[in-house]
Amino acid sequence: MREFAYPARFAPDKKDGGYVVSFRDISEAITQGETADECREEAAGALQAALEGRIMSNLDIPKASKPKRGEYLIAVPVCRSGADGPQGRALSGDAAHRYYPGRIGAPPAD
Repeated sequence: MREFAYPARFAPDKKDGGYVVSFRDISEAITQGETADECREEAAGALQAALEGRIMSNLDIPKASKPKRGEYLIAVPVCRSGADGPQGRALSGDAAHRYYPGRIGAPPAD
């Protein structure tokens, strides 16, 4: 299992209340919650799903940006299971790079 950590922004939702959580490095990871604790939990789930989706789709996993003021670092474990990798086993370190050489830590796409 490999752990990834990305900065998340918790923006107040003035219309509906609570917060909208987004990750500038992983744009498809977006969620919301009513409290900061709920947002952290939801953010972890959104980030994990987005990263696993990128792996399954053989898309780049960008290197995490440094957190800016007001951002929270969200860390999640990411497992890989699929037809072209070891079924049901997590990839980490060198194993992840063997299955995705050059893809992990790629610069963000413009």
